[in-house]
Amino acid sequence: MKASKSLLIVCVLFILSCQDKKEQVGDTSKEVKFKKSFYFNEERIKNAKYRVKYYGDIVAFGDLSVYYSYNELKKEEFLPYILLMVEKHKQYKYCTIAFTSFLEFYANSNNKYDGTQESLIVYLSNLNKLNNDQRQYVLYFVKLGAANKNFESIKLLELLYREGIGVDQSETKADSLKIVLDKLKK
Repeated sequence: MKASKSLLIVCVLFILSCQDKKEQVGDTSKEVKFKKSFYFNEERIKNAKYRVKYYGDIVAFGDLSVYYSYNELKKEEFLPYILLMVEKHKQYKYCTIAFTSFLEFYANSNNKYDGTQESLIVYLSNLNKLNNDQRQYVLYFVKLGAANKNFESIKLLELLYREGIGVDQSETKADSLKIVLDKLKK
């Protein structure tokens, strides 16, 4: 609960400290608009990366999550820190972040999920764009989260089996996952 409050405070401070600035990117003459923040200076990001890498600090991970979601051109830099949290520090609650981040990375598409079931199915259909090895790697994270009782991972896996997206359609597996979800809700 304390971490959730800290993350909320970090997000609010981040949003309040943002300003528009223009930067030149590479040798192109195109100007790209970046939002700069006084809250996320270079030293703060380096410190958060260190704390995630060596200590699995969830507040530092939250800082990095907000920073990289805000900086779309750098979002691939976040992938190693997601892996550290899931694989090294056994923070399985981040398995869905790993799943969606690697899905977007391999499918080369952005999350266009608007909160509806239909848009989620369209978004998850990006799994079908991946080759078999990539698909299995991406599914590994949602299955790992489900095996460790992560609610979001179980919910995603249930939908994948029910719709047959990226996996063989199986109502039986989907129903058994639904039972697990119902138990977790209690």
